[in-house]
Amino acid sequence: MRFNNNKPDEHIPDTTTPRKHPYQSTDQAHSALRIAGGPPSRSVIDACLTITGNLESERDVQVDGALHGDIRCAQLIVGRDATINGSIVADEVVVRGKVKGVIRAAQVMLQDTAQVESEIFHKSLVIEQGACFDGESRRMDEPAKAPADLKPESKSAAA
Repeated sequence: MRFNNNKPDEHIPDTTTPRKHPYQSTDQAHSALRIAGGPPSRSVIDACLTITGNLESERDVQVDGALHGDIRCAQLIVGRDATINGSIVADEVVVRGKVKGVIRAAQVMLQDTAQVESEIFHKSLVIEQGACFDGESRRMDEPAKAPADLKPESKSAAA
């Protein structure tokens, strides 16, 4: 039984990626294409997922579910219904959901739905009206390199 609308005598184009090496898996071929060109891809942790453990990526990550552990990536977007309990190290962090832990990023943006209980080491910090920030922040030129035992200055804010 066919589930497409093509007629039996119509040519159906092959959409699989040709392999450079006959023993290379399809996943490896797709991974090589993803890395070789085009804009950086974003990994998404879906709303129905809960991850316990650390997560590390060289690219962007969007969390819509729950993460209980530390995360290191290029850019992190925390969705409205997302929850992160752990340390965050990234170039840029945008928070719309809940974060509890230490954030180290050059640019941090807490949007209006954010609920953050954290120490934030940053180069740039934006807190939108409506965001809830309970914690401490400290401006640094290289926040990702802040020692773990360095305590931020008290600068609590609630917008």
